[in-house]
Amino acid sequence: MSIKTYKIITALICTICILSIQQSHSQESDDSLNAKIYSLSLEELMNIKVTGASNIITNEKSMPVSVTTISSKQLMLSGARTLSEAIMVYVPGFFLTEDQDDYIAGFRGLSPDNNSKILLLLTCQKLTNEWFWGAPTALLPSINFDYIEKVEIIRVPGSVTLGQGALLGVINIITKLSGDLNDFENNDVSVFGGNNDYIGVNVGTSIQDKDFNAYFHIASANYNGQTIRNEGWARDKINAGYKGGTVFDIGTRLKRCKNDFVFGRLNFGNNSFQFLYSDIKKDLYNFYRDRNVFEEMLASLYYTNNINISKKVKLKTDFSYSFNNFNLESVDGFTMGGIRENRYGVKSIANIDNLIPHNMLAVGIEFERYEFGRKNLDGNNFINNLVDTNTINHYSNYLVYSNQNKIWGYSGNINVTSFILENIYTLYKDYNLIAAARFDIHPYWGSNISPRFGIVASPHEKLHIRLTYQTGFRGASGLHYIGGYRNDGFLYEDNFDKVAAANIPIFQDTVPTAEIEQNIAKVKP
Repeated sequence: MSIKTYKIITALICTICILSIQQSHSQESDDSLNAKIYSLSLEELMNIKVTGASNIITNEKSMPVSVTTISSKQLMLSGARTLSEAIMVYVPGFFLTEDQDDYIAGFRGLSPDNNSKILLLLTCQKLTNEWFWGAPTALLPSINFDYIEKVEIIRVPGSVTLGQGALLGVINIITKLSGDLNDFENNDVSVFGGNNDYIGVNVGTSIQDKDFNAYFHIASANYNGQTIRNEGWARDKINAGYKGGTVFDIGTRLKRCKNDFVFGRLNFGNNSFQFLYSDIKKDLYNFYRDRNVFEEMLASLYYTNNINISKKVKLKTDFSYSFNNFNLESVDGFTMGGIRENRYGVKSIANIDNLIPHNMLAVGIEFERYEFGRKNLDGNNFINNLVDTNTINHYSNYLVYSNQNKIWGYSGNINVTSFILENIYTLYKDYNLIAAARFDIHPYWGSNISPRFGIVASPHEKLHIRLTYQTGFRGASGLHYIGGYRNDGFLYEDNFDKVAAANIPIFQDTVPTAEIEQNIAKVKP
């Protein structure tokens, strides 16, 4: 039997497994869930709850920002391989780009390096890295959608409610049992497979009780990728790594990816608790050095408590913890680096309704702590782009040397305190005046105010008007303040005023000129 015939038969068997298992275990619950979605009227669809864009308004129709909502059904029907690709199908102005070692989400023609100006949320919990990479690669290129109820994409700056990093837009993943359709009972198992050793399994289950419900999801998928064709970039670009040859000769494969995922959510009374573990490993098939495999592990805990202080006053408090563990390798398994970041947060918002007639007010405070430059779970904090024969022959010494002399990020902490104010006054029925501001205090770049004001009106059932002004901002990443990339040319801010004294010549091509580099101005958000 040929390999091609074997793969076809394997794919057919997996397809039969998918159909039979899903038919027996989840068709009834899926049908009821989809029926609920498709039975909603246009008015009900327009009023589906949206979170993250405002601390007061939850219905999409009255939002002071542009929001696109993608349902789980739409994600499945998109035919997309990853979450970013699915979002690109449905969201105007959103696009996906890849450079040598990045998987970047862009808005309105802007594609920020390392996703640094995109904020990623999981049911309103911030998961964006502050030290360097921005929105986690552990979720954006994920090939697992089953735990998602919907995805909300805020297509304008979101800093008024969410702070720095939301300069271009926000992606908020709403999980099952945390959105609108949280009254379902769903138990399903799916097994899938395809060409290039594509295989995976998803297991999901929910528990319903009078005062308690829970949802758990476990998934694992592996895709061996496609052979890179020996043409264009892969043929012409010389490989700088130890294997020599061209990019084609390195051994990386197009879209090769391994993804393990565990998620759980529990709701009991006025409390909600969720946990997440996602580990994704993928080839950097555009890279022409030895650091061509990237792995990110993301783990997070999130607890929310809601208290009704009175008929007019509600208090919501969130506690969060997450960390990102990075590991860099060569396609042959040599460790090329790694680092870890820890994040802690607490946020408390008080909603005060109709203390003044026709007025809704939200006031709150948020504290976030970021810990950078920590060793990853393998004990490494360094980065190398290349290895050599000596490295291969003396691997243990290489790790000791790299951790002492190729430090990726110096240890440092940043505490950010923020104050939030949002007010909406209803002039008449569907005519709302909006005013909001967020005041962020940062230990390095000082303070920043993000304003929002405007009007949202619906003078007719077929006419909806939104006129708002708001800003987004992004301060420099943590790497900018604590230093990193030792011997790799990265200059951190403490040295900006020492450049001129160093008498560094300005080069014209490869020839130094009589001019020298000058001091650099401090960065502002």
